[in-house]
Amino acid sequence: MSETSNWKLGCAEVMCSWHHAMAFCEISKPA
Repeated sequence: MSETSNWKLGCAEVMCSWHHAMAFCEISKPA
């Protein structure tokens, strides 16, 4: 499994109620 995909799922799940969730995940995703 891809760690990045797993992280994205976790981030989206935690921040799904935030309008800027996607932008936050894109900015703060690990290299």
